[in-house]
Amino acid sequence: MPIQYNLDFLYVALLFSSLIFCHFKSQPSPGNVNDRIFSFFFAIGIIDILFDIITTQLIMKHDPASRWLTLVCLTIFYLLQVAVPSSFLCYIFSLRQNNNLRLRHIVSRVIFPVGLLTVLILINVFTGIIFTIDEQGLYLEGPLFY
Repeated sequence: MPIQYNLDFLYVALLFSSLIFCHFKSQPSPGNVNDRIFSFFFAIGIIDILFDIITTQLIMKHDPASRWLTLVCLTIFYLLQVAVPSSFLCYIFSLRQNNNLRLRHIVSRVIFPVGLLTVLILINVFTGIIFTIDEQGLYLEGPLFY
């Protein structure tokens, strides 16, 4: 039996995020670095929601003809799921004016685990260790699925 997902919350999230983003961009602003960084993270967040909708639709469709499209879109979505929060966390770390925060702590607590997970997601395309799309187009969890 194919998996069925409720996408209503994703459509609402996309709608509200788009409205907030458009409102933010329509306001006069000095165009400082914080505004540009906020815009970047907000746009990436909207792209993440779009990939969530696309991949969910492809998984529910489970069409063998779109097997590679599903695999590529899922890989991009999983990479976004890792990159967006970790880059936002690094941005927050950079805003802290704390001398106790050392680069090695950021590397050991954020960058190294994110890099490892990114490598696993990228080699997943060839190994299926996190997920795979079988010949019938069905989404299957791999042995390292979290």
